[in-house]
Amino acid sequence: MFALKQQFGIKFDGSEVKLKQFQILFDGALVGYLPYGQVSQIQPLLQFPHDALTLEALAMLELEAAEGQGIESVKVEGPEQHSRQFVEAVQRALDEEGQDDDDE
Repeated sequence: MFALKQQFGIKFDGSEVKLKQFQILFDGALVGYLPYGQVSQIQPLLQFPHDALTLEALAMLELEAAEGQGIESVKVEGPEQHSRQFVEAVQRALDEEGQDDDDE
């Protein structure tokens, strides 16, 4: 399940400052970022669960993002298609590397 968590940074004096983006969690693990804005695109990390990002999950993220920003509504766009293709290419390479290790 996806959830948003406000992201904070640390200033030079050690105090926390609220950043203008959320961390995207999936089952408690950090999988991406969502910048503030009325229209915002998911910035995925390598382990982003693309297959779990349903229309229902997007709608829930939109509600959470709007509430977290204190605005009426937010349109959340999924990650660009090339990010999914990159993730799939990396996974294939890792799988092939694992097979090469098994052969030795």
